Amino acid sequence: MSGVFLSLFALAAAANALSIRCKRARIQAVAKICLLPLLAAYYCAEARLFLPQVTLALFFGWVGDLFLIKIKKPCFVIAGLSSFLIGHLCYIFSLLPFIVVPHMPALVVSSAGMCAFALGVFAAVKPAKKLLAPAVCYSLALAALLVCAVQLVLCRRDAAGFSIAAGSLCFLASDTVLACFSCRKMTPRVNFAVMLTYSAAQSCLIIGLAHCR
Repeated sequence: MSGVFLSLFALAAAANALSIRCKRARIQAVAKICLLPLLAAYYCAEARLFLPQVTLALFFGWVGDLFLIKIKKPCFVIAGLSSFLIGHLCYIFSLLPFIVVPHMPALVVSSAGMCAFALGVFAAVKPAKKLLAPAVCYSLALAALLVCAVQLVLCRRDAAGFSIAAGSLCFLASDTVLACFSCRKMTPRVNFAVMLTYSAAQSCLIIGLAHCR
């Protein structure tokens, strides 16, 4: 049954991507709304060790998706960032039990690298004052997620760990592209790239977490 839900997710992601290219806003919105509930159903059916915080991460990600449908309005952007922030924190708390022995050199290097990368993005984007605090908090959570994923790979060195790391990297790619074009007109090509990497991020994270035990 889990394979059915994952196949439906792939179809919804494809429909979302095609609707962006064809400029079908209603189909795009409906497909986007379906993505994370299908992943939640997959996780519930497939998880070897069920973690409620994973479903909470998907729920808050779904709420964030709803808010960011109206991305041109600052209040919706702030609400969306806040929802994704909570979702990322849930993902982080999901990963922590699997990180048995922290790898300190990798922790220092990955943390420093993420801080430098975030500073570079902020210097390039220069977010509005209203969005600065939520953007900083969200960036910290995104950095922490990637750092945890690196630690997980070093602890496990299995397919689940690499899938989670790939998902974290896709989140970084998706949000970097979104941030760089947040103050400009979102072209279909940019929106396509954001949603493609976002769908990959969520699916890789959930597939990896479903196979962790």
